[in-house]
Amino acid sequence: MNTILTEEQIASYRKDGFLVLDNFLSPEELTEWRDAVTQAVRERNGKKMPSQEIKQGENDGINEDEEYFGKVFDQMLNLWQTNEKVKKLMIDERIGKAIADLAGWDGTRIWHDQALIKKPWANPTAWL
Repeated sequence: MNTILTEEQIASYRKDGFLVLDNFLSPEELTEWRDAVTQAVRERNGKKMPSQEIKQGENDGINEDEEYFGKVFDQMLNLWQTNEKVKKLMIDERIGKAIADLAGWDGTRIWHDQALIKKPWANPTAWL
């Protein structure tokens, strides 16, 4: 994992608010991450949150906009809570250190992870 940052990269991030790291993951690491997230999403079986119960056919309290936008992406949050492979990725100290270095902090924590899955028959993604 390419997490060693130069002073130029840090300065660029602080100026522009983003940083592109070429070859952040090796091909093997990319395969590992892809497989971990794919497995976690499959295990979640459509549940957005780990403790969520799926109730088919219930629309109580959902307005038209929420109904539409709920069918743009499948969103799964906190996959680390239900999959050990994703957890290993999310608590990797190298990522936390790189983020802290970019931001100029002593340390950082991940708020949550998320996977967004766009199905081919999903509602269109808005440009705004």
